[in-house]
Amino acid sequence: MDGDNSASWRPIGEAPHDREILVYTTHWGPIIASYSSEFGEWLSRMQVPVSIKDESELPTHWLPLPAPPDGAGHGTAGAS
Repeated sequence: MDGDNSASWRPIGEAPHDREILVYTTHWGPIIASYSSEFGEWLSRMQVPVSIKDESELPTHWLPLPAPPDGAGHGTAGAS
């Protein structure tokens, strides 16, 4: 990747709080999450947003989400 470290896990303290990212938790592994300023904690993007606040679930690292594949519509998965 020509020295680009964008695919390297970064410490969670450096994570952006303004978008969804991939976070790593010891308990769940990698999950998509976003930071809630209102609650001061990370929320996972599951069927129902779940707070990630138990000690064993706290994110330790993060990665930016990749761009969707060419031709893929945002939010159209499973649509007919």
